[in-house]
Amino acid sequence: FGGISRKINKGYFNNLGIKNILLSPINTNLETTLRYIDLPYRKKMSFDGQSPISSNSIDPHFGTDEEFANLVYDGHSNNLGIYLSFIGSHVHISHPYCEEKLILEEQEYWKDIYHPTLDFQNKILIKRITSDISYFIKTFDIDGYLFYSNEYSSDQFDEYFCRTINLEIGHNIFGILEKLIL
Repeated sequence: FGGISRKINKGYFNNLGIKNILLSPINTNLETTLRYIDLPYRKKMSFDGQSPISSNSIDPHFGTDEEFANLVYDGHSNNLGIYLSFIGSHVHISHPYCEEKLILEEQEYWKDIYHPTLDFQNKILIKRITSDISYFIKTFDIDGYLFYSNEYSSDQFDEYFCRTINLEIGHNIFGILEKLIL
């Protein structure tokens, strides 16, 4: 986060005419490598945010809560919107959503053996994801989200999320949640 803040404060983004910054997922990810089960058994690290093990904490590889808060402050002070990406299609098997059975049980719907697909028909999951996203909006005053979803997402989630954010935070929902179906 410190490197981005330095670029913001030096005017790098403003000089390029950039108005918003979209960060890759910053949620805590798995620390270890994963080995694919198919040949050639390659290993994969989760630096890209694709193996979240928490949806309401910042991965220490990116920085601290304070450093992220400073980045958002610096962005806003320089007329830049700060947006986050959120993986809403799957989680890593060690994520609390899995322990709470908020996933599709049938493995045929999973991304792979380590990444179960989330069950967007489950009202508890809908409330948990909304709460986790709301946490980042309230705590850090971010400007919005790009929500990576899949074909199992639901209108029920969209409606609940929009209504809750509007009531709790008073944000105009347009610009807060943009869904990208993968």
